[in-house]
Amino acid sequence: MKKIIFDDLSVQPWKNGQGATRQVMIFPFEATLDNFIWRASIANVTQKGAFSLYPNVKRSLILLSGNNLELKIDKDIHKLDCVNQHYANQLPLVFDGGVASEVLACPEPVLDFGIMSQNEYCEHKLEFVSLKDNQVYTSLQTQALIFSNNINPIFLEINDEIIMLDQYDALFIDKNDSKQIKLNTLNSLNSVNLIITEIFLK
Repeated sequence: MKKIIFDDLSVQPWKNGQGATRQVMIFPFEATLDNFIWRASIANVTQKGAFSLYPNVKRSLILLSGNNLELKIDKDIHKLDCVNQHYANQLPLVFDGGVASEVLACPEPVLDFGIMSQNEYCEHKLEFVSLKDNQVYTSLQTQALIFSNNINPIFLEINDEIIMLDQYDALFIDKNDSKQIKLNTLNSLNSVNLIITEIFLK
């Protein structure tokens, strides 16, 4: 189990040199953009431009802040809005990292959260989970990444350990960790929304 603190993440240039991102998690831990199995990142988007190509990679993308981001994935046009505005009905944009993709319109700065996974080695599923106080979420896959987009700090309980996550912090759950995550009563809110990525290693 590993807590990832947003403020500790370094800013890195994009593979195509047209932007920058913060790497939340990469697996294996010593991997690079050339040999990762899966990777999670947060990026600021402020202008039009092409996405980097990642052949044989599945990508999932959501907006954490900002609206009206327009993307062209192959021949299809997609418009993304901030996840917090329509949380219950929001679905991530899932696409092939090997096809031509670009930002067509970005009228305001946006912050996005993305997952990439190598098709040969693993599968991933990004979903939105709302937990009420003392409710338990059980991960069924090999690994999981719990990400908080809540403005206020939240408290999760795993194996009787209390873990606080600020906005944009994350918690990596490995194969030998407990897969039961409970929302603790220390939370001041009746419920919190989490972005959870389940990873199944082949």
